[in-house]
Amino acid sequence: MRGLNGTSLMPGPPPLVAAASALVQSGTDAYKEQWPYAWEYPPVNAEQINVETSVSAPANATTTLLVEFDVPDGFRFRLKGLMLAIVGNAYADGSGQYTWILDVNIPVAIGAIPAPILPSGYAVPYWNAITIHKGSPDLGPWPIPGRLVFEPRDQVRVKVTTQAPFPSSSANVRFLTSLVGWTWPL
Repeated sequence: MRGLNGTSLMPGPPPLVAAASALVQSGTDAYKEQWPYAWEYPPVNAEQINVETSVSAPANATTTLLVEFDVPDGFRFRLKGLMLAIVGNAYADGSGQYTWILDVNIPVAIGAIPAPILPSGYAVPYWNAITIHKGSPDLGPWPIPGRLVFEPRDQVRVKVTTQAPFPSSSANVRFLTSLVGWTWPL
């Protein structure tokens, strides 16, 4: 319905203006309006990620890289679960014989310089001094609630430091590590 001077008497913007506004809306804004959120349930265009390793017991008092995942450029990574397990000879959870750390962008070492060396890296809060195993080969990864999302080109690493009298690698001890989640484009 037209009013004076060609103006519309209908509420809201003219249809062409509304359509142009919708085209201007960024991809990030579009994700904000979707439900369920991409960090809670994988979007249609997500790729499942399961990175796993098995490493023999490292030397005592040495930080050892167990697993690393490099987030692809142009993607985000949601860490939904992880497994930090030890198999082999007896070990005591919480005894201080081993400590796992989940960090981002902190290499183990560059040359003879030990980590941490990059000021841009950080230990993931609440996952930076783990002394009790999480998950198992039989029951699967430990679920991580909430929004643990990493940005493009982040290097997500799990490391372990063992202390004496932790058994040496000759004792047939293995650290099993797994990162489970998904990536999706920005």
